[in-house]
Order: sequence, then structure tokens, then C-alpha cells
Amino acid sequence: MGRRGWRLAALLAIACILAGASSDQTSLKEDMKFAAKAASQGLWREALFRWERQLKAHPYNARLHNNIAVASEGLGDYARALREYDLAQGLAAESKEIRANYQALKELCRLVKVCPADAPPTPAPTPAPTTPPIAPGGGPA
Repeated sequence: MGRRGWRLAALLAIACILAGASSDQTSLKEDMKFAAKAASQGLWREALFRWERQLKAHPYNARLHNNIAVASEGLGDYARALREYDLAQGLAAESKEIRANYQALKELCRLVKVCPADAPPTPAPTPAPTTPPIAPGGGPA
């Protein structure tokens, strides 16, 4: 194979690798849409998988925590649902949807006693600083 053939083969190999890498990284929007459809069909484990996958890249996304809580409820994991709702509320205290979901689960827990009494609240993740820390001399650290 000549020099040109090797270059072409190398370019094809690189293109295949890049195509595979980009298809492995599903966007947040695509996963949210797919997971919502799965959840609407009662496929809670699939929905949970998608939302958890995106949570790794977006740990401060209140909607993801809320959706994971809803899926956890659907799977009967009420302790986790309570923790995720706590996280979601810590990240988006103004969200009426999250507050309503959380209150509905707390009411279910109160009426049916399906939730563990000792489910410890999980603190919200600490947001990344928006400005660099200042060093003692007044400049960036």
C-alpha cells in the first residue's frame, strides 16, 4: 500500500473513532426527551438510567434530581425519592413543580407510611464558584 493508501486508511480509522465517540455522548436534551417518553410508558428503570447518566455531567440540574425522584417513587424507592426531592428543592427552591411533587410524596408517606422514618436529608451539592478565589495579596489565587 502506498503512502496515499496509508493516509486514507488512517483518516478512515480516525473518522470511525470520532463517529463512535460522538454517538456515545447523548445530549441532555435527547436523554431528557427519551427518558420522559420511557417514564410515560412506565419504563422507570430506563428513564432512571438516562437521568442518572446525565446527572454525572450536570450535578446541579434540579430537573434531573426531580425526575430521578419521580422515577424512584415509581420503583418504590421512597427513601431515595425523598433525598432527590431534597436536592432538587435545594437547587431550585422557587420551583412549584418540584415543591408539589415533594409535598405529594410526603403526604403519601404520612397517609400510607411507605417511607422510612429515618431517611436522612441529603444536602444540595455545593455550586461551583462563579468567580476565582482571591489570594491574600488581592489577585486571583
